[in-house]
Parts: sequence; structure tokens; C-alpha cells
Amino acid sequence: MPLCIAPVVPFQLMKLPNLYQDLLQRCIKKACSNCAKVIKEPALCLLCGRLCSPVHNPCCRESACQTHTVTCGAGISVYLLIRRTTILLQRFARQSPWPSPYLDSFGEEDIEMMRGKPLYLNEERYAALTYMVGSYGLDHISEVLNQTTIGGAFFT
Repeated sequence: MPLCIAPVVPFQLMKLPNLYQDLLQRCIKKACSNCAKVIKEPALCLLCGRLCSPVHNPCCRESACQTHTVTCGAGISVYLLIRRTTILLQRFARQSPWPSPYLDSFGEEDIEMMRGKPLYLNEERYAALTYMVGSYGLDHISEVLNQTTIGGAFFT
């Protein structure tokens, strides 16, 4: 039998728009695919692009981040929390925050969009996040491990 060799494709997270406002407008009022209610705390899966809810809703177990993590990323997922502009790293029940890939023109984060300045995608930060996830850094990088919580403690 001939040996089939598939080309190696580098790991990539989904492509994000340069301006955060574009992403915000696309995601902020999207309804849950199960219950048709607007998701209060939308989380964008950076592996596949699906919107999930990191807050547990009993009517929507399928759209919860923990359920999606198992089905999409085999237990590992990276979410962009739309209202907070930060990253949520998840490995099964473990969760850890990660800095925002979006910065203002001065190179500063605007967590929870309190200042109202335009935010732009920082390619270096996003590449570092992609490399960290692609090289299984969730289990080895001390910055992630020091901030890790179990379960839903991230949102309390």
C-alpha cells in the first residue's frame, strides 16, 4: 500500500477583524441558538467562531462554554469575552484569564470598554496567544497556571 502523507498545517486561531468595534457589532446582540435569547456575556470561540455563554444557563447546556470546549477543542478552548475584551483560556473545568489582543492607540487595554477608545488588534499579542495554545502552554506557562481557577469562579 502506498503511504499517504498529509501536509503539516500550522495551528491558527480564527482571523479577527482589525477594529474591535466591527467584532462587537457582529456579536453583541446575537441570540442563543437553543433558546433564542440574547447572550448576556457572549464568548467567541477562537477555534471555530461560535458564540457561547460562559455563564451557566440551565436552558442552554449545549451553548455553554464548558460543553463547547469538549466538543470543539477536545477539552481545550480559547474564548474572547466580547463585553470584557479579554481572553478566557479553558481546559476542561480549569479556567484562566489572558490579556486582551485588542489595544488602543497608546498600546493599553480597555477592559470592559470603560474609556470608549477605539481598540485595534495587536498582531504580536495574538501571535503569542496562538503560539502558546498551539504549543500546549496551558499546562506549562506559569502566568496561566498562577491565575487558573476550577469551575465558574472566573465570573464571580
